[in-house]
Amino acid sequence: MSPALSPLTPQDLPALARLARTAAPSAVRLDARGWGQQSFGDPHADPALLLKLQQGKRLLGVALGVTRPSRRGLQGHVKFAAVAPGNRRRGLGSLLFGALEARLQGQGCASLHVGACPPPYISGGLPIEDTAGFCFLLKRGYARGEAVLDMEADLRAFQPRWTKADRKAMADNKLRKATADDAAGLMKMVEKAFPHWAWEAESGLTRGTVIVAGTKGTVQAFACCSATHPGWFGPMGTVESQRGKGLGRLLLLRSMELLKAEGWGGARIPWVGPVPFYARYCGAVLGPTFWTFSKPAGASPP
Repeated sequence: MSPALSPLTPQDLPALARLARTAAPSAVRLDARGWGQQSFGDPHADPALLLKLQQGKRLLGVALGVTRPSRRGLQGHVKFAAVAPGNRRRGLGSLLFGALEARLQGQGCASLHVGACPPPYISGGLPIEDTAGFCFLLKRGYARGEAVLDMEADLRAFQPRWTKADRKAMADNKLRKATADDAAGLMKMVEKAFPHWAWEAESGLTRGTVIVAGTKGTVQAFACCSATHPGWFGPMGTVESQRGKGLGRLLLLRSMELLKAEGWGGARIPWVGPVPFYARYCGAVLGPTFWTFSKPAGASPP
């Protein structure tokens, strides 16, 4: 029986989670529910861009795509693509990629991208140690872009040293777990100050935990825990008028404390910017690093 190409369905999500655990360890924390959130739950989800290769009842590989509007025109993104380890070097990856690229180009995408494409995204891109994947993408005409850095915080020995000043600051700024009463204020703040994080903040309210700070019923700073991936930290943000007061450090430490209490031995801090900040305050170290790739739509392989 030859492998059959067809759209992914919600019933395939448990099999997708199993495939990803062996084919893409960087996404290992996602369960079937998490994969559903990342595929069918994407705000730009299009079932026609969620493809699978199946032989009988056995899932051999997947290629999950999405389109994102941008100032440079519609962009096509390969959010995730993998072939089960025992079925590689049979041309299945090329078949999946080719089919997805054709569908993205058919929707009028000006460019095609592999890697982080928030919101939401599955990983930063291609792990830098994936030599076979690197060569595969170059052969298909993609050019390497920027590196995306993740960090890992070891929570096993993590114990924040709260000072009297810290506790006073937390009380004065009403640092707390967000509840339903905070939802409207949180989303209003995020949509105004950090619109690119609105989906993740909303997901944190429904699927994870959000720590907020703010007086008089307002939200002036927030940090998400397990919003899109279990055990992930972020995003985190503070309105401009409240920056420089140490709220980010308090939110970070409280979030790490919470993740540890939930049983996580380590927290992933994805797509980091201020590496020294996380290294200093929660002992985080550089972890998985990813390459992004892109090419103009319709570009021929070299």
